[in-house]
Amino acid sequence: MHKISQQTAQAAEKHALASQEHGKSIEEVGKALQEGEHPDIELGKRIEAQGKSIQKQAQENHLKAEKIPEEGYSTEAYLEYLQGQMDAIQTHVEAVKAYQEALAARLHKSNNSQKPGEN
Repeated sequence: MHKISQQTAQAAEKHALASQEHGKSIEEVGKALQEGEHPDIELGKRIEAQGKSIQKQAQENHLKAEKIPEEGYSTEAYLEYLQGQMDAIQTHVEAVKAYQEALAARLHKSNNSQKPGEN
């Protein structure tokens, strides 16, 4: 059985906690999109849910990372943690794409609503 270092296991735990904080930030972006002068309720709810999902995935990953030392620093335990991280990253990518698409649509709408000759 292959093993990973104690430093790698500690880094996994720290990264999982950082991912949780990142998920909270994404959730806040979703909430902010639902408020303000030009709210986008649907997009905001979608991104808020993705932020919550990232937090849940990160919490599960933290538990997986904590088990790495318990399982003798095995690469199998580490790979299980990494799979969870990849799932959280995929959710993050989906949230960013949704935000970019909505932003592009707003810009397109804004550009098309200008009268000819206006800047």
